[in-house]
Amino acid sequence: MKTVAFVDDDTLVRAGLRTALDWRAIGFAVSGDYASAEDALVGLRAHPVDVVVTDIVMGAMSGLDLIEQLAVDLPHTRFVVLTSYEEFEYARKALRLGAVDYILKSNLDPDRVREVFERISRDESTHGDSSAGVQRNDTSGAVYAERPLERYLADPCASDTLVAGPAGYRPIALVLIVESGGTDRDDHAGSVAIIDAITQALSTATPQAAPRLANLGDGAIGLLLHVPTADADTMRHYALLVQNTIELYSNIAVSVFAAGSTPGVAGCEPATVRELVLRARSAADARFYGRPAAPVVDDSTVRTGGLSTAERDWFFEAEERIAHGFVRGRADDLHEAIARLCDRVRELRVRPGDARELLHAVAQRIERCAHDMGVADRSTDASVLAKQLGECREWDAARALIDRFADAMIGDTQRYLKDHVNTTVERAKEYVHDHFTRRISLGEVAKACCVNRTYLSRLFHKATGRTFSDYLTHIRIEEAKRLLYARPGTYVYEIALEVGYEESGHFSRQFREWTGLSPTEYRARQLAQGSDEAPS
Repeated sequence: MKTVAFVDDDTLVRAGLRTALDWRAIGFAVSGDYASAEDALVGLRAHPVDVVVTDIVMGAMSGLDLIEQLAVDLPHTRFVVLTSYEEFEYARKALRLGAVDYILKSNLDPDRVREVFERISRDESTHGDSSAGVQRNDTSGAVYAERPLERYLADPCASDTLVAGPAGYRPIALVLIVESGGTDRDDHAGSVAIIDAITQALSTATPQAAPRLANLGDGAIGLLLHVPTADADTMRHYALLVQNTIELYSNIAVSVFAAGSTPGVAGCEPATVRELVLRARSAADARFYGRPAAPVVDDSTVRTGGLSTAERDWFFEAEERIAHGFVRGRADDLHEAIARLCDRVRELRVRPGDARELLHAVAQRIERCAHDMGVADRSTDASVLAKQLGECREWDAARALIDRFADAMIGDTQRYLKDHVNTTVERAKEYVHDHFTRRISLGEVAKACCVNRTYLSRLFHKATGRTFSDYLTHIRIEEAKRLLYARPGTYVYEIALEVGYEESGHFSRQFREWTGLSPTEYRARQLAQGSDEAPS
């Protein structure tokens, strides 16, 4: 009998899983449960189980961290994640790490739990299985039929029981372009997760359409619906309906195009799966960037993948330029660097999902710089921006968001830098006043102020109009002038030592450079002029 363990920081969830069904009836024994990923890591290493059901978002250690570590130590253990639509990106990452399936917390019913574990029992080798012809009924009643639907999209006249719909309804085929970036779009397990979420959403809203989906690769999903009539207007209507339904129910950004092969519908003539994907991809990119769709000739006319290595290197260097302008509080440099990056994104027609991710990466880099500088009380943050970017359907709107984010952050930084400069320089000046009577260096003062010596040198010159060396000399000479007048009987070399000069000759030369007189001449002149002329 196989064993299973549960990991969740919610006691009620763990209890619900224990009582969800008769585990022994399906060949499993509950080995235990854990309230944190840290406890599970220790316990499961000591007492391995066949299947681990884990929450994703917990305490300091997440379910993703747990999976990543245990997957190395326990290669034969299967993982199932508990998630919600709000955590969908985490679920996809878990699937890429090796989880075999996921269970929605909002749909924690016995049928779904039983389905997952019976499938694990049936297939000992399941780790992102991508066998052709897989058909699976989920709890919503929607059907995921990968290879048969691909055959239908390529040849809609083919006879296949999987494409049969309600009596009197005709099939139409749409292509969905998944717009979320930053994932391996051809990863089978991730595609299954997206398809599951979409089928549940569509079956809830339009059950009579009997939706069937297929992973077409390249971030595209084929969708088969059954409708009363199949004409161009109906196709456009259902494309809009499907897009709105998916975004409402599943929180997944997609673009839906009536580009499928449907006999008798103008503009939707039968085509190869690859032609359908390229056609939809071109339309999605054109709509996002507000440009006419590029003619689809072959793969070379449409961007069909993520960024190349050279492109990523260029964008990394662009991020560095943005960070450079930000940490120096130079708004013009910051916005110029952002504009160059945005222009390059548009020029390359980067996929919408990747374009949003690039802007989010820029925001995160700015935020990290602000954090490293100690800038507090920011008016916005990158996580909020990520959600806003995800809702953008046009590039200009996304670009406006990053510009506003940069404006808010640079404003906070400029105020911080102004206060920081004043505070740091005053601290440095105070240190000089307290220690100028001995040998001190810029490095020593910088260390006392907890800043880099080059940075302090730049700040000091900007705030005082003098180099650090000139300021130190100025303080020493002014004190020497006071002592020369106040203590006429003290030897010049003694005064030189008191103000931090080890050699009286060096002191005398610098004194003449600053005052035009030797120390002795200066003393004689001041004494002759009287106390009213005495230096303060």
